[in-house]
Amino acid sequence: MQVGMQEVPAFTRANGPANYAIVDCRQCGLGHTEPALPPDQLQEHYAAFGPHRGALSDKAIRRMEAVGAGGWRQGMLRALYRWRKAKFAPFMGRRGKTIDLGCGSGDFSVRMAKLGWDSSAHDVYESGGSEARRHNIPVYCCQIEDLPPAAGTDFDLVTSWHALEHEHNPARILRVAHKLLRPGGELVIAVPNYGSLERKLIGNKWDALQAPIHLLHFTKRSMHCLLVDHGFESIQCDAQGSYYHRSSKLPRPIAKAASKIISAAQGWLGFGAELRISARKARANGA
Repeated sequence: MQVGMQEVPAFTRANGPANYAIVDCRQCGLGHTEPALPPDQLQEHYAAFGPHRGALSDKAIRRMEAVGAGGWRQGMLRALYRWRKAKFAPFMGRRGKTIDLGCGSGDFSVRMAKLGWDSSAHDVYESGGSEARRHNIPVYCCQIEDLPPAAGTDFDLVTSWHALEHEHNPARILRVAHKLLRPGGELVIAVPNYGSLERKLIGNKWDALQAPIHLLHFTKRSMHCLLVDHGFESIQCDAQGSYYHRSSKLPRPIAKAASKIISAAQGWLGFGAELRISARKARANGA
């Protein structure tokens, strides 16, 4: 197996070295951060982790309620969110049971509940799920294998937004997701795209590398192989977006404008900075 390697500076400095290496397979493109800090050391890097502190404004809540309520405003907002490719846009107008694995603040679970879904959330860290709790949405804080029976195993939709790259062994999430889904249920995942054009151009300063908290770095091929190996089918992968504004030293307004242009170009070429993958649990006997 051929491998490549690049040195990257530490994104957070709670402990560990000042620089890490990303070693990647030339065949599938999957990258590994080395050294991979053990869980007890990584926990220090999450002490003030931004995604755990996110909060939805009252305005955002009112908009989500309007999207789920019907009427002329619903149509306008749905069109806006689809145009902006919001994470929840594909699930508007649908109903079912869903859980978000590695939920961060739990804001996505809140949005899904406002859209009419039976929504719950999971996170490994006690600091996770604060926003979901504020809106009375069930939050399970535990190792993913320890989800209680009360969580259920008949989900229509399991999501995991930017969690797999934080895992020493992402197979843990996929095994549990497969178990949680009903036959034919949908898994939706997002991870940074290690195969994106801007990562190749920006190199070790690309913001989404985030050593040491990003332990793995995925490409379309490596994600597809991983999902097939864990019993998923009908796999669709969309590469869109840009992290340029977070990597650039240009003034923020200029960097954000440039990022939008880069995002559109990369999305059109299929080499965007974020992979959004959907897959289905195989139905019994091919039904």
